[in-house]
Amino acid sequence: ERLIDLIDVTYTKADKSKGKYLCLNLADFGMGGEVVYRVNQSKLGRFIGGKAVFLFYTVVCLFSYTNKKITLTLSKFEKITNKCRLIVCANGEYAGGGMWFAPKAKLDDGKMDFLAIQDVSVFETLRKFGNLYQGKLSDDAKVISKQISELKAESDEDVFIDVDGENMGQLPAEFKVLPKVLPIKC
Repeated sequence: ERLIDLIDVTYTKADKSKGKYLCLNLADFGMGGEVVYRVNQSKLGRFIGGKAVFLFYTVVCLFSYTNKKITLTLSKFEKITNKCRLIVCANGEYAGGGMWFAPKAKLDDGKMDFLAIQDVSVFETLRKFGNLYQGKLSDDAKVISKQISELKAESDEDVFIDVDGENMGQLPAEFKVLPKVLPIKC
């Protein structure tokens, strides 16, 4: 038996009340949250299947998503305000069918791997996809990469959140590591 970490997510619901959810693998917001939000609002999945609808809305959002101004407070002391394309809080290394967001992530280290893809264009986003699948996204100059224990995120714009592939509302939100709380058998 092994104890692994979870990420406690407090988010804002559509009615502006607070919701809570536990994340096992990865939470993201920005373009990724927008994709999941649109997939959940769509009826296309019934006709073209889940993978195809995710691919469709990924392409749609790639060209239609506007980077949002977001204020991030990392581990209670470091504040970043910037336009961002995507922010990731990862407990595990992979998500989304092989995207290697966090090659240094460990399920039981008491930290989450934080990535913020800053204000990049559609063309720059397309160029970064190769690095994403090779686990080299954090090497990019327009990507902030750190290991943190908590994150607070706020925006005056609508920014949707994806937690383990499910739409969980929007910002403002808080993400906190709960160290070694889930027993698993390996």
